[in-house]
Amino acid sequence: MLAGLLYDPCINLLANERLYAQDICFELNQLLHNKRH
Repeated sequence: MLAGLLYDPCINLLANERLYAQDICFELNQLLHNKRH
């Protein structure tokens, strides 16, 4: 399963973009949370 993901650039790209989006959401939430204090 993991080997298949590594060899499929399309799936790899989607996974990377999903992780990147999660990072951005986390950063935004941190900023919003810090502004409340």
